[in-house]
Amino acid sequence: MTKIELFQILNKIADYYESFSFNKRKIESWHDVLKDADAIRVEKNLHHYVKNYTDPPKIADLLRQEKSRDIPDARETKDSIITVGIPSTLEVVQQELANLRNILGIHR
Repeated sequence: MTKIELFQILNKIADYYESFSFNKRKIESWHDVLKDADAIRVEKNLHHYVKNYTDPPKIADLLRQEKSRDIPDARETKDSIITVGIPSTLEVVQQELANLRNILGIHR
C-alpha cells in the first residue's frame, strides 16, 4: 500500500467517523505497518467494518483476513449479547437442560 492509498483510506475513516483525525505522524506510523498490505483488501475490510461498528477502526481491523472459522471475536460477542432478545422462560430453560441431560446420558 502506498502512502497515497493510505491517505485516501484515512480520509474515508475521517469521513465515516467524526472522532477520527490524523496527521503526518499517524500517516507515517500507519504506513509502517500497512506498507505490505493490499490496498483493495484494506478498503474492503474498512467497508465491512463501517457497516458493523460505531468506533473508528484500528490497524488490526483493517488487516483482518476473511474468517475461516465461526468463532466470534470479543467485539462480535459483545454485539451479539447487546442484540439478544427476551430471555427464555424458566420452563424453556428446564426443558433444554433436560434435553442436554438426556443427550449426555445423565439420569435424574
